[in-house]
Amino acid sequence: MTLASVDEALRRIRRGEMVLVADDEDRENEGDLTMAAEWVTPEAVNFMLSWARGLCCMPSHPSYLDRLEVPPMVPPGAAGCDTAFSISIDHVESGSGIGPGDRAHTDRQVLDPAATPGASLRPGPGPPPRPGAGRRGDRRRRHGGRDELP
Repeated sequence: MTLASVDEALRRIRRGEMVLVADDEDRENEGDLTMAAEWVTPEAVNFMLSWARGLCCMPSHPSYLDRLEVPPMVPPGAAGCDTAFSISIDHVESGSGIGPGDRAHTDRQVLDPAATPGASLRPGPGPPPRPGAGRRGDRRRRHGGRDELP
């Protein structure tokens, strides 16, 4: 497998492409399909669900989650893993919320500066991880590298 440079991965993400962000081999040796939420489509979500077969979520900058009043899933210091998941959300206009189109719609709506806390139903299918203290800068972990993306 050929690895791309960080600059190349960022160029691809800015063009709306997915990239695979992987842990170091001596860590979990896993990867996350990563793309910019502004480019997410039902087809992209379906690809992730069909081929990556993991948890499909949208990491969100804390300022977005704070504006939408999306709290942590568990209190700080009580988490059982190092991923700081928030309460899962679903946009009020996303139908059942579970389909790829519904998930893509919710992801794009989180970015809308006019979105309000009342626009998100809880719980929903997508738990947004909250990048935070103690995780940023740890690029050996795929989450740490993903959290550093602009």
